[in-house]
Amino acid sequence: MEVAPLRTHFKMSQNMTGVLITKIDPWSNAIKVLELHDVILEIEGLPVDNDGTIHNLQKKESFSFDHLISMKKPGETAFVRILRDGKEHAFNVSLNFTEQQPLVPYKFLPSYYIVAGFVFVPLSKPYVDKSSDICECVLNMAAKKAGEQVVIISQVFSDAINEDYTFFDDFEVKKLNGVEVVNLKHLIELVEKCCTEDLRFDLEGGYVIVLNNKSAKEATSLVLERNGIPSAKSTDLQ
Repeated sequence: MEVAPLRTHFKMSQNMTGVLITKIDPWSNAIKVLELHDVILEIEGLPVDNDGTIHNLQKKESFSFDHLISMKKPGETAFVRILRDGKEHAFNVSLNFTEQQPLVPYKFLPSYYIVAGFVFVPLSKPYVDKSSDICECVLNMAAKKAGEQVVIISQVFSDAINEDYTFFDDFEVKKLNGVEVVNLKHLIELVEKCCTEDLRFDLEGGYVIVLNNKSAKEATSLVLERNGIPSAKSTDLQ
């Protein structure tokens, strides 16, 4: 809040300092009490400067305001004083996630499954952060059922069987042979139990990948050997 017109607009008095909330994690308990564009004035009784710095005069030290939160443990609370519409409010904010589970997890164990060179993975926040093609709006979606995941094609190892399908990186897999995919484990079960001639992957946007079932499984072994990959599945799925 170093810009004077910004402080005036948010009704800060001359002696007030703080930082503006521009985003709230939808899975944090903070969303129950804090609001977008609240101004954080104090954390744990220490004033927050307009540049986000806290000056602890007793200990003669300065540090970024988020350092106080990083020193806390999950389940603890943080005392926060904020300014909202020109009025001051004080809250003890629980530093826990909400009970509702996000569709796209923030932390995860790396999982993958390879079929005919296609690498299928469950979507996660780190993946969204590094991708320029996936909308961050997916991070605000809640899982509709336990264990639900967004399964995507993360990359395609080149092979004759997939040479016409190499542009589907980051596409979500919606169905396998007409059955909606719940999570990566479910996709594996559908592929490995498939007894039809074709494997049909329905993707987002109406796109479709069709592979001959027998040829796909033969190609998988060749792709793994060619790229030095020990298994078609990550260890957590074996």
